[in-house]
Amino acid sequence: MVRLLLLLALIFTGSGCTRQFYRNNVDREVDGLLRQKDVFPFWKIENYHVYPDPNARFADPAKPDRPPMPPDDPAAKLLAPNPQKPGHAGEGSWEGTGYLDLLRYWDASNRAVLPITVDANLPSVKQVQYLDEPKKNDSGENPFLLTMDQSIELGLVNSREFQSRREQLYLSALPVTLERFSFAAQFYDAHQGIYERTGAQLPPGQGYRWRLNSDAGVSKLLPSGALLLASFANRTVINLSGTMANKTISVSTVNFDAIQPLLQGGGKAVTLEPLTQTERNLLYDIRQYARYRKEFYQYISGGGDFGPSLSLIGGFGANIGAGQVSLGSGNPAGPQITPSASGRINLSTGIAAPSEGYLTTILRRALLAVERANVTRLEKILKLFEAYEEGGRVPSLQVGQVQLQLLQSQSNLLQADQNMRDSLDRFKLQLGVPLTVPLELDGDYIRPIFLQYQAYEELLEQFEQALAALERFDDIAEFAQIRARLRSLMTDSPLVRGAPRFQKTIPTRFAAWTTSVLDDKGVRDKLFSLRQERNKLLELRDKQEEEGKTLSPQESARLQEILSDLPLGELEQAVRRYESGPWQGAPTEKIKRDVQQAAFREVRATAAEVLGEASNERFSRIRSSWTKLPPVHVNGVDLLESDLEPAYEIAVKTAYENRLDLMNTRAQVVDSWRQLAVFANSLLGVFNVGYHVDSSTPPGRGTPLLFEQERTRHQLFLNAELPLVRVAERNSYRASLIAYQRARRNLMSTEDQIANQVRTDIRQLQVLAKNYKIQQQAVELAYQQVESSLETFRAPQPPGGDGNNAASAAALTQQLLQAYARLPQTQSQLLTLWINYQVLRQQLYLDIEMMPLDSRGVWIDEYRARTIPQIPVPPVVK
Repeated sequence: MVRLLLLLALIFTGSGCTRQFYRNNVDREVDGLLRQKDVFPFWKIENYHVYPDPNARFADPAKPDRPPMPPDDPAAKLLAPNPQKPGHAGEGSWEGTGYLDLLRYWDASNRAVLPITVDANLPSVKQVQYLDEPKKNDSGENPFLLTMDQSIELGLVNSREFQSRREQLYLSALPVTLERFSFAAQFYDAHQGIYERTGAQLPPGQGYRWRLNSDAGVSKLLPSGALLLASFANRTVINLSGTMANKTISVSTVNFDAIQPLLQGGGKAVTLEPLTQTERNLLYDIRQYARYRKEFYQYISGGGDFGPSLSLIGGFGANIGAGQVSLGSGNPAGPQITPSASGRINLSTGIAAPSEGYLTTILRRALLAVERANVTRLEKILKLFEAYEEGGRVPSLQVGQVQLQLLQSQSNLLQADQNMRDSLDRFKLQLGVPLTVPLELDGDYIRPIFLQYQAYEELLEQFEQALAALERFDDIAEFAQIRARLRSLMTDSPLVRGAPRFQKTIPTRFAAWTTSVLDDKGVRDKLFSLRQERNKLLELRDKQEEEGKTLSPQESARLQEILSDLPLGELEQAVRRYESGPWQGAPTEKIKRDVQQAAFREVRATAAEVLGEASNERFSRIRSSWTKLPPVHVNGVDLLESDLEPAYEIAVKTAYENRLDLMNTRAQVVDSWRQLAVFANSLLGVFNVGYHVDSSTPPGRGTPLLFEQERTRHQLFLNAELPLVRVAERNSYRASLIAYQRARRNLMSTEDQIANQVRTDIRQLQVLAKNYKIQQQAVELAYQQVESSLETFRAPQPPGGDGNNAASAAALTQQLLQAYARLPQTQSQLLTLWINYQVLRQQLYLDIEMMPLDSRGVWIDEYRARTIPQIPVPPVVK
């Protein structure tokens, strides 16, 4: 029977509870702690789970307590001992694939419901050029289309950095469990069994016997610093041989101690300090986790580094600065096992992913699209130059200049493609997906700008078509049809159909100049009168501008009316001259052709000027369709429209009230202040009041529970120690005073830094908003310059004067190429401004802590909610 009991004791004490029991036990305790602290909605704990998401790439289906042995480094395995074997779990590694199912679901939803919004002023834009890129990657696979919100969700599932931050929050709760346990009743129970054989010369005498020793007790630390200890010890000897009448001797002893420090180490301020600090550290980390979620949103969406580091606050102990109070409450039953350096926990984080961002990546893709469109334009212009070279209109030198600019643009395209691919790979690292997974980022943020570009491109193409149609009217055999063809071009061409006011009024206005209304003299007189009136109004406008005034609305309207009517009158003059056939009766075919060409050039030039009115109307309509920048409202104040000082005041005040890290910094000043009392306590002498009582059972008998007053002792003791040597304590106290002053200064510095961040954000946002409007005009002017230079270049050259024609062609070529070079530059600058504004707007809301997140970790931005379509949420994969 004794042997069986010993065997059972050996099994239970050797194995204890299972790994799973301890893991589940601490998990429940930490979860309870976090639920207890999760009472403030402003820093609510969301997107938290200490175990990896089952959809994550780093998901682990193995048993957490006994995972399989990972593949080892062959050299390390060969050259070092291998004390552990794979065991039942075997050997291998695992990489989850659930995130691929999410990508497939999102891709199908995006391609099914993604709309393309078309402004009413952009009636014929059917597709955005930015989205017309090849849909397959280099391996021929269809990429997964991903929106920014989905990128955030995927990052929360798959980001190794975010999972480390979740684990950090878990680890921050562990010191609290330990410090709370230090104030709980702590039991210990130890047993020892000895089987011995002794010789006759030894004190017990010759024989065989079992010695059974048992120690049990409980300790309790009180908030006042008092320590209560109670213990029970039993010594039992069972003789297995000999002639003793009493073969079993059992003696027990009970002890009780109560110790209360009255000076050093006494009082709640000192005793509760470790618990207080760990509880506050956990609160700090909960708030920092809430801010980290917002920083992670900015990290994925716009790029940028994280604010705080991922290091654990306080480690596994109560980190309270220079004064770390230790009130030993371990198990007094036996020594503790201190692992070697190789057996200690390593909580170092991995290498952080590069900071790229969704918006930066789609900007790279947008710039690639700009370069691709520029190459397409230059290829088209090169064909035009080659055709003109065959006709003798331009020399090969000008063709070579176009080829050089095309080659440079092709080189720029290659570089832009490389930049885009590099950016996409870095973004994949941010999301934690393998680089081999094909991704395509949806251009929801960039689409409005490309809609605008597409409208300008369409206008430019239709203007070119109108010019090409004008050139086809150069038919000497059908010169009498010129008026009908011009009327059709000015009323039915695609260019005019996009200008409803011009299309509606041009028939009546053109008819007012025809022969049925005015003869040749009437046309000349009307043109002379309009020019005189125009000159007077222009002089009046110049004079008014010098005086800081403007024309009246009636005068401005009249000037615009004259400027529109003059080209019509000049066109009518040119058409009448052309219809009269001045080349008829010319002595030679060459003279005949030269006269006809001169007359046609005049018709074409005036017709192009009339069509320019339709083009200008189209430009005005497109100009009104520019997407406005998202507003920046803080407590009802528009920071973009407000003056700087009021904007500073409201934004900085909001940041001071809301910043979670600033709340932590303020609380840490109080932490430093509390340390003053803790370290001052260590300067005191020692004066402890203690009470001790012990009792034992009669020796040499088998009565282990027979406690009597005659064998009981009571002691009251006073321990005193004068503070004669307090150099270390003195130094620590002085350091705590300095630490407190540093904490105060750190709070001031933090407030100043936050104010500086916010003020800088506001200034940059206002500058970006103004530059956005300026750059809109620059893009429109670039398109107009392309249109104008193209119209000038395509205009028929006058006959004769080969030297002058060559010089003119060279000048026109240079002008055209400069216009085509400026266009992609202005487009790229506008795109960069647009994306920079989006990123900085997010950063401002982050800096003032006004970036509420939904349960997915996505910013609840009212502006985006109105402008960006919502994609269905995928089902949860278990």
